Amino acid sequence: MAAEVRSERGSDESRRACHLVRFTKEWAPAIVRWVQSDRELFWLAPATAPPLTAEKVLGWLREDRHAYLLWLGDADQPIGYAELGVMPGEPDQMWLGHCLIAPSHRGCGLGRQFVGLLSRAARRRHAARRLLLVVFPDNAAAIRCYQQEGFSMRGQERRYFETTGRRHRLLRMALDLRSDGAGADR
Repeated sequence: MAAEVRSERGSDESRRACHLVRFTKEWAPAIVRWVQSDRELFWLAPATAPPLTAEKVLGWLREDRHAYLLWLGDADQPIGYAELGVMPGEPDQMWLGHCLIAPSHRGCGLGRQFVGLLSRAARRRHAARRLLLVVFPDNAAAIRCYQQEGFSMRGQERRYFETTGRRHRLLRMALDLRSDGAGADR
C-alpha cells in the first residue's frame, strides 16, 4: 500500500511523483542487485561482509526499524531502500540508515527526494523530532544529498568494523524535524 508521503520535486524523470511503501521481503534480491561493489556495500552497511545476499538484507530488519522502499510513479518495481530506526533511549529521535538508490536512477535528484520523504515520514508517522545518521567522509554524493535536505554536521566518531579489521572515521549529521525547523513540511 502506498504511503501518504509524496513528493513532486526533482528534474527529468524525477518529476513524476515518488512515494514510500513499507518494505516487503520479496524485494530483497532487487536491493542486492543495486549494490555494485564491495566499497559501495561498505558505505551502505559496514558491518555486512561481502557478498551481499537477500538473506543479509533481511537480517538488517529489526523490530525497532522501519524499512521503506521508494517508488517512482506507477513503476513495477522500487528504486530505493532505506530504514528509519528508533534511537535507543531517545524515542523522539530516529536514525536513517541503509539508504540506497538503484544505479539506473542515481544522479537525477531521486536520492534527495527519498531523504525528504523519509524525513517527513519520521516526523509524521513516528513523531520524531530529530533525524540522525552517520556517513563516511569520502561518500561525497551522500553528504551533498543530506546537506541539500537540511542535515548539518554534528561531529565525527570512529568505529571498528570486523569486515575490515580496523577503525573508520564517520561523520555525524542531524536534521531538526520540529515544525519550525528544517525537514518540516517543506
